[in-house]
Amino acid sequence: MAGIKKIIHTTHGASFAPTLPPITYYTYLNLEKLAGKFTDRFLFVGQDIRNAYVKAGVCPREKTFVSYVPKDLSPFLPVATLPEVERQERRQKAGIDPETIVLGNISRLVPWKGHEYGLRLLSELKKDFGKIKYIIVGAPRVPVEMPHWDYLINLAKSLGVFHDVVFAGWQTDTPYFYSLFDIYLITSMPFEGLSLSLLEATAADLPIVGFDCYGTREVLGENANIVPPKDLGALVQAVKREIARLPESRRQRGKNITRIMKLQERHSLPRRLKEHAELYQALLGNHNVSLLNR
Repeated sequence: MAGIKKIIHTTHGASFAPTLPPITYYTYLNLEKLAGKFTDRFLFVGQDIRNAYVKAGVCPREKTFVSYVPKDLSPFLPVATLPEVERQERRQKAGIDPETIVLGNISRLVPWKGHEYGLRLLSELKKDFGKIKYIIVGAPRVPVEMPHWDYLINLAKSLGVFHDVVFAGWQTDTPYFYSLFDIYLITSMPFEGLSLSLLEATAADLPIVGFDCYGTREVLGENANIVPPKDLGALVQAVKREIARLPESRRQRGKNITRIMKLQERHSLPRRLKEHAELYQALLGNHNVSLLNR
């Protein structure tokens, strides 16, 4: 109606996530389909989220384009190659002894990040592992999100794991916290197109366990140790498998730098800018590029 020549819908997450209540799911799905009728190109941050939109009938594949979200992974690479002695020194200063298993997560404290599943997981793992902690780095960003933080604290108390959880709040030196973790736990619901903390944890060369969200397999590969969202029982078993592998995974840290650098190239800012510029030029008819149906 405003006379815009071309419309691009940049999609960072699925508004019609499958974990939503049915009425909410179908409302947003139909709104996306309606908007899709007036959209010239859907620009996605990953293959998984693109496939979800195509499968749901929001847009045909020929109207889609994938350009991976940019992320500088260089601050997290030193964590991957950190000597074990220094890693243990950091943990000791943080009050964590060598025998303690540390699960970690870095994200906003909002419901769709699924921290409550991490707390319930911890409660189950405490039955078999006496020394285990869950470090949550992050905080609500706006006042309306504050009640969820209170909910998580009260849930931890009711589950009897409050003293095994560290609510670290908002932090700027996140690489430091990755160096404390044994296992990175991703409990997000399938809203996001691709998790940035997942990229960070991969760059830190940590074993990663969690829910099968959009983009997870794109980063971790098809053999990733992930389970269906909200399946607490499967999550418990997945983490137990990873705990059993900890001696080997600790020895292997820092040996996946080649794979991490390939990931960095895919998520580089210059690549993202180049792809966007070519897409815009092609849609405006200035020149033809093969990237249009990438």
